[in-house]
Amino acid sequence: KQEWFSTIPLYILVIVFIIFVAGFFNYEPVAIVSNSMIPSFARGDLVIYETLEQEEYKDLEVGTIIVFNTGGKYIVHRIIDKYELNNITYYITKGDNNNTEDVSPIDHESIMGIYSIDIPLIGYPSIWFNDLLNELIR
Repeated sequence: KQEWFSTIPLYILVIVFIIFVAGFFNYEPVAIVSNSMIPSFARGDLVIYETLEQEEYKDLEVGTIIVFNTGGKYIVHRIIDKYELNNITYYITKGDNNNTEDVSPIDHESIMGIYSIDIPLIGYPSIWFNDLLNELIR
């Protein structure tokens, strides 16, 4: 009886983690797969980003770290400039550790969320699993 009772906190943690990963909160995780954002965070870190209403992505400031989707991949980079064209806000982004800005501007509709916190090294299992799947597919 005592042993079962002591595992309740673990079960609660697992349930909260599953709900979190499933996206029931306004926060979602993404594993960092490169070192483009050193020193802010590195490969293997887990970044938790906050999702906003689509209209709120039009008002982001230079310096904000965003998560965006390009070509089916999630990228976490910093906004270094922005402009508006035909009522669409575009952001110029760059990894802190990169020498040049990203190739294409990001429109506000491609943004998934804004950086909230990071947890060092926790993203590695996801990266390893993804790498394994990519190897099996080849």
